[in-house]
Amino acid sequence: MIAEKLSADLYEIIPARTYNDDMWKAWDEAQVERQENKYPELKGGMPDLSGYDMILIGTGIWGYTMANPVTSFIRQMDFAGKTMSAFWTFYDHDEKADEDFRGCLKGAKYVKGLPLPRSLTSSKERTSDAMDQWIRTL
Repeated sequence: MIAEKLSADLYEIIPARTYNDDMWKAWDEAQVERQENKYPELKGGMPDLSGYDMILIGTGIWGYTMANPVTSFIRQMDFAGKTMSAFWTFYDHDEKADEDFRGCLKGAKYVKGLPLPRSLTSSKERTSDAMDQWIRTL
């Protein structure tokens, strides 16, 4: 919806490995990656961002913060001089998301992100309204 509203280009972050289909086992795998500071490799090449002034990153929340493949992507990219923001979906906890995004985007101007809890995304109209409000802050 955000890409449509902004006529934005899209790049999909895809991990080279597959996480377990069982949510709790995948949670365990993700926690090990974080503890060992060994984030997943990604499929495909990294995008050339030189022609973009603003980058928006979307993710689901994994354990209070951005998904591990997104962390891996951010660590590999140079966002210096870009304006950045993020949006994320989650069920019940996103306490670290905005702060973690802000903290890992070295050299970028960060605009407060858009949390999209399940209670909001259950309504397409309310989700669209929240996106429109956030887009105006960019």
